[in-house]
Amino acid sequence: MMIHEPKLSVVIPVYGTEKYLPICLDSVLASSYSNIEIVVVNDKSPGDVKKIVTEYQESFNNIQYVEHAVNRGLYRARITGVESSTGDYIAFLDSDDFVSVDFYRRLMNKAQVEQADMVMGDFYLWEEDKWKYFNLSHMRIMNINLYKDEVTDLLFNEEGKDYTLWVVWNKIYSRALWNKAYPYLNRQDKHIIKGEDILFSCLLFYFSWHFINVHGDFIAYRQIKSSSTKNMGTVSTIRKNLIDINVVFSYIEEIFNNDIEGKQYVKHIEKWKSSILRGWKKRILESSFILGNKRKLIKEFNLEKEKDEIISDYFFYLHQTEFEMPQSERLKKLILDPTYKVISFDIFDTLIVRPFAYPTDIFKLLNYYVDDLLEATDQVDFSDIRIEGEKFARSYFNKLNNFEEITLDEIYESIHRLTGWNYELLENIKNKEIDLEKKYCLQRKFGKELFDLAKYAHKKVIITSDMYLPQKVVNDILLKNGYSDYDKLYLSSEVRVTKASGKLYSYISKQLNCSPKEILHIGDNLDSDYKSAQKQGLKAVQLPKTMDCFQGYTKFNHQNLVEKIFNCSELGCSDNSFNEFWGIRALVAVVANRFFDNPFFPLNFESDFNIDPVRIGYYCLGMHLFAIAGWLFRDAKQYDHINFMARDGFLPMKAFQLFAKYLNDVKAANKCNYVYLTRSVVTPMQVRKREDIYNLRRNITFENKTPYDIFKYYKEIIGESVDKNNIKDFCKKYNFSLETAFTSASDFYSFLNHFSNTFLKNIYAESAYLQDIKKYLDPLFSGKSMTYDVGYSARIESLLKRVYGYDVTPYYMHMINDLSFYRAKRADMEVHTFYDYTPRVTGVL
Repeated sequence: MMIHEPKLSVVIPVYGTEKYLPICLDSVLASSYSNIEIVVVNDKSPGDVKKIVTEYQESFNNIQYVEHAVNRGLYRARITGVESSTGDYIAFLDSDDFVSVDFYRRLMNKAQVEQADMVMGDFYLWEEDKWKYFNLSHMRIMNINLYKDEVTDLLFNEEGKDYTLWVVWNKIYSRALWNKAYPYLNRQDKHIIKGEDILFSCLLFYFSWHFINVHGDFIAYRQIKSSSTKNMGTVSTIRKNLIDINVVFSYIEEIFNNDIEGKQYVKHIEKWKSSILRGWKKRILESSFILGNKRKLIKEFNLEKEKDEIISDYFFYLHQTEFEMPQSERLKKLILDPTYKVISFDIFDTLIVRPFAYPTDIFKLLNYYVDDLLEATDQVDFSDIRIEGEKFARSYFNKLNNFEEITLDEIYESIHRLTGWNYELLENIKNKEIDLEKKYCLQRKFGKELFDLAKYAHKKVIITSDMYLPQKVVNDILLKNGYSDYDKLYLSSEVRVTKASGKLYSYISKQLNCSPKEILHIGDNLDSDYKSAQKQGLKAVQLPKTMDCFQGYTKFNHQNLVEKIFNCSELGCSDNSFNEFWGIRALVAVVANRFFDNPFFPLNFESDFNIDPVRIGYYCLGMHLFAIAGWLFRDAKQYDHINFMARDGFLPMKAFQLFAKYLNDVKAANKCNYVYLTRSVVTPMQVRKREDIYNLRRNITFENKTPYDIFKYYKEIIGESVDKNNIKDFCKKYNFSLETAFTSASDFYSFLNHFSNTFLKNIYAESAYLQDIKKYLDPLFSGKSMTYDVGYSARIESLLKRVYGYDVTPYYMHMINDLSFYRAKRADMEVHTFYDYTPRVTGVL
């Protein structure tokens, strides 16, 4: 335990869950965080909670026992636990759940580093040895870092849809935050066992100053199989739950209306309550209760008014995926295991990553530097010379000296022998290589997490690497990336033996005067870090290289996760075609470093992107949108307005605005407009005379449209006098069914003929509708304007030029032979395209 390490109080209420309590207590007591106080609150449970806790108190002095004289409910039990606690931070844990070994240390560390008063971690569902996770949830896919009103807005704008956000037991809270909320929480003294998390969270989120989260470590939330919808308890149990929910929300509304400045959140609170009651209504209707009891409950709690809700895609997070317990948990337990007194870490690809697919890719950056030094007439491929120099050095110097490893100086001596270049020139190139290594070596966050855990556990931490770089350079790289407090650095270039042969491990064991069995080695390479270490008697764990995970080359079977999008042959690209382009390799490596920093995450093999919108955005859309934004920004200065057309232009507009913000070009960002020229707006604009209606065939799929749909398309120009009765009479007269889809093109054309003759006889070019649209568009197309669209027809742009005479330059993101060029040129427009390698890159990436 560090001096002045904040104390964490873990409050564990117990009622009827005694049989699970030992597992819960064992998990907290095994926690890596050392300054923990456990407060067990016996809420008059029918079992012998006191006996269980007393037995633990004989071995541990950090467990308090508090007992209620009568059952007061989970809400009051939690408050009693906090009142009895002495910690600087507070956590709640249900007695039938358990916690991962590093959960509390990670959250407490984050709270201290970020000065956060509320920190959230992950949780997984656990049911009879089966692990499950929510595919979409705030705790899984978001990196939360919010302040003040942003914290409150996050909770209430979400209106309870994601319960992983508002449960209290996957978070820690500062004592200062608790003290702000406590007067309001304590006033509520009714017996509550349902909805209590909502009441706690509404006030804790409201008073929170800084809310942040961490990923990877977790609470295991026990799901008991018998608690299904069909077996949901007695009628009296359900009645009690619904009473509690009403009490909770009434109390929250009272506080936010009268006691704090929170009236703006009341409408969200009401919707949250309604959503929960709809869920209970559904459960009651699907239960095995007799019909009379169902009706009584629904009537008693006025659930008739709660209408069924159409579930949006947002609720996709409710889908659950089974997985094995994360390998990261096993690895952390090994680090904490007292058997291992020494924890050894590999460096490159374990503690350090580079934004390159292969280690030799960094040499490509030397090409430009060497060309300048040589003042070469044409480009010199120094990267190839560098690779051949290293091969030569390994062949020559290792054989000459009987060494297993070479040094950087020996590599450049070999380049001198191969090229005849002078030593001063080569010294400059060597120093440049060192500078590039220092610049592009970055911290692998999960590696640092494991390193910090080993140091926190007071293990002897050593760093072991097969590397030709000098020790001072490696020390500088480690220091730059936060690795300073290690006990010893062992480099093959210094001792001239390698991990690959196993001799470096033997050397280390002798130097440390310890048994190989007392050393745990962690590294990325299956042969030198895992198999070779195991042969020498060490305990070894592979932390796979991020690029190996991405390409499916590891024993952890990530291949199915990415193979459909990584090996993209259907677009005319061969497998691993990214290898042909150094820049694309770098982009892929950056993505791999992000996705597989911690490679031990649950996988859903039914999804190319692990059912994670962040991965879709970062991998597929991110690089593409960055390229689009840069392309648009290059030409933006010559235009007065940049009009992004709804709806496909929305994301490119956001990317462009971020791009402009990053480059501090406020003027460019302010030129952006989002133009709502959707099909429903544009379709009536295209009719300036009766014959124009026949272009509708090209704009819609008539087979899924009805006569009523056509009326809706043209409601703005056929006049207010036409109501549904007129439409019904029209359809009856010409033998059309108002809400039956067209069955053939001839029926569709026949309908358009009668419709236009009846309703569009008096249409004229400068209709009121067109004038209204012109008022909206004129400010957006004054001066010289650029439009960004994703499509193939240039219909909107050509329409704007024909109807209003706007000076429009359309920008499209597709190939040059598209129909858009024909249409745009016919409308006498200049057209810019973003085609180069975009479709191919998008496919590969």
